[in-house]
Amino acid sequence: MRTHHQLPATNFLREAGCPTQEIAVQFSVLAKTLRLALIGVTIGVVASFATSKVIASLLFKTEPSDPATFCGVLLLLVGVALLAGYLPALRATRVDPTTALRCE
Repeated sequence: MRTHHQLPATNFLREAGCPTQEIAVQFSVLAKTLRLALIGVTIGVVASFATSKVIASLLFKTEPSDPATFCGVLLLLVGVALLAGYLPALRATRVDPTTALRCE
């Protein structure tokens, strides 16, 4: 579910006086983002090991299954995915609840 789909429920709870809802929404969005990122990284690692023999001729001074490279790319991709999930969640929780409820 996208962040803007959760906005009406979030704003209703914030208007009702739930101050911790902001943190709960951000955590919920980050958990969903992390789950999708880990699924993608798992598929990517399996595919890269499967095609490592094919791309070995394209690599320069790096082995096809170099663990440092795999870990570095894995951490970079997960970090970018978490940032891509956190920024919309942060923006959605900073919307004024009464304005968002009027637009519905």
